[in-house]
Amino acid sequence: MSRQGAGAIAVVRLVLHGFDMHVNQAARPAALLARLAEGLASLRGALMCSGIGIARSS
Repeated sequence: MSRQGAGAIAVVRLVLHGFDMHVNQAARPAALLARLAEGLASLRGALMCSGIGIARSS
């Protein structure tokens, strides 16, 4: 990853398949959201370690 100028827009696209609500309606979404949360936490940690960081909006 490279650092962008002040006017640049950073974009990340995430895809997580499997939200078919016809099977295992209660358990499946919770498991998928937990998997997403783990992945986002890992991404944030990697960005922080690389010095890129994540700006928080107020």
